[in-house]
Amino acid sequence: VAGLSLLVYGWRLWRRKVPALSRKGRLARLTLAVPLLAFFVSIMDYATFSWTRDRLQIIPIMWDQKENYASNGFALAFALNVPMAHVSAPPGYSDKAIAAIARPDVTASVPAEKPDIIIVMSESFWDPTKLPGVTITPDPIPNVRALRSGSMFSPEFGGMTANIEFEALTGFSNAFLPAGSIPYQQYVRTPTPSLATFLKSQGYRARAIHPGTNWFWNRGAVYADFGFNDFKSEET
Repeated sequence: VAGLSLLVYGWRLWRRKVPALSRKGRLARLTLAVPLLAFFVSIMDYATFSWTRDRLQIIPIMWDQKENYASNGFALAFALNVPMAHVSAPPGYSDKAIAAIARPDVTASVPAEKPDIIIVMSESFWDPTKLPGVTITPDPIPNVRALRSGSMFSPEFGGMTANIEFEALTGFSNAFLPAGSIPYQQYVRTPTPSLATFLKSQGYRARAIHPGTNWFWNRGAVYADFGFNDFKSEET
C-alpha cells in the first residue's frame, strides 16, 4: 500500500511540473501509438500466420517460456501470451448446471491384486487405414487392432504434444480454452487433479517417464503439480 501511495504521489507531482500537451502534441503521440498497438495485435495470435512476425523473424517459443522471453524480449513475449490470459466460462456453465448432470450408476469391479497400469503416448503412432479412399494390405497394425478396445480422437496434429498429454492426464478439454493455449505453459501453476493423483489415492505410485529434457513444455514443474511421485527425463 505504501509503495502504491508513493507511486501515485510521484505521478501527481510529475503531472504538476510537466506542462500539459497541446492538441498537436497529443495527436502526434496518438499517431505513433496506434501503429505500435496494431503491430502488437498483429503478432499476438501465434496460432495463426502473421506477416509481421514472418518479416521480422519473430519466433514464438511457446514450448519454453524462459527461452521465449530471452529470445524475443519481455514486450514481445508478453504480447504473445496476452491472448491466453482470459479464460471465459462456456455458455450455460454454473455450479447448479454441473450439479444437475445425472451421474451414471456404475459399480466398478476392482481386482484383489491391483494390476500395473502403463500408459504409452506415442506421438507418431496412428492408424493409416483411417485414411479415406485408401486401402492398405496387409494390415499394418494387426496386433494392435486385435488388442485395442477403441479409438481416441486427438485434439492436435503435427505437434503440441503437451496439449494431448494435458487432456489424457486430467480429463480437461482444451476446447474450452483460447485457441492456441498451452495449459502446461500458461495455466498449470498449482496442484491439479489428474490421473496420477487418483491412482495414488488408490494406493499406486505414479511415475512419469519422457526421453526428452524436463524443461521442455515445462514438464518438470507440471508433472509435480499433477502429483507424480517422480519424473525420469533425459537429465535423470
